[in-house]
Amino acid sequence: MTALALTRGGTAEVLETDGDTVTVLSTLSSPPGSPLEGRLDDWTLRIKVKSCKREGDGFRIEGRWVNLSRAQRDRLLAG
Repeated sequence: MTALALTRGGTAEVLETDGDTVTVLSTLSSPPGSPLEGRLDDWTLRIKVKSCKREGDGFRIEGRWVNLSRAQRDRLLAG
């Protein structure tokens, strides 16, 4: 799994992605419609949040990637 360091603090683990949509388990909540921003390597990645539900000690967030480059998409799909 790929872990993102969120810019607001906390972390998010990528549970599933097809390169367009994404599901993460985050330590922070984020309301639907909001952007969730995190860092992977030297990249800043953004997710447009579709839904956010409490799951255990974190939040299961579903959304779509915003402005991924081909290199970023390949890196995420490689795990």
